[in-house]
Amino acid sequence: VLLILGGQDVGDEVAADLARVGGDIGDREIDHPPAAAGLAAVTAARNHVERHYRTQGFNSVQVAATAVPIDSTAVVDVDFVVTEGAQEILKDVVTSGTTRTREGVIFRALRLRVGQPADAEEWSLARKRLFDTNVFRTVDIQSVPIGDPVDGVQLVRAQVTVEEYPPWRLRYGVQVDREHRALAGLSAGDGRAAAGAAVS
Repeated sequence: VLLILGGQDVGDEVAADLARVGGDIGDREIDHPPAAAGLAAVTAARNHVERHYRTQGFNSVQVAATAVPIDSTAVVDVDFVVTEGAQEILKDVVTSGTTRTREGVIFRALRLRVGQPADAEEWSLARKRLFDTNVFRTVDIQSVPIGDPVDGVQLVRAQVTVEEYPPWRLRYGVQVDREHRALAGLSAGDGRAAAGAAVS
């Protein structure tokens, strides 16, 4: 049994998949009290239901699973009670912390889509993509609510805060001394260069 609290419509595709999860559990006989294998099956199903809701922007969803005995044979029904909370939808993306990097570079790396559910897992991947550009020392993405929820929907802003790598000037090689020993020198503008470089 899947009991949903919150009244939000998650769509036919998600509902069908949740029904399939319930069917998978229903195909098993789970003793009461549940054995380890039964508990693992229930936990996996609960996590699956929760993951579905989070991909739809229900980031505060709570899913509880309860085993209810149905007769004296120790077979149980498994009830899932889902408290959805508000569905978060991305309204806009705001950046801060850049001095040299164009916003277009950030937006292309993030790939966040305005008007779509704010999926926390996808935002984590977006943060990694931005960090992997090797342009920024730190990257942080915070979900900021915009106004109050309306009909179960909470609009949010993705606040992207970055810290760029400094434009270090590096010198490679060996310094010449007053006795005219050999000199090899090279200046570069990128601070994340090879080992052995000395910052000047």
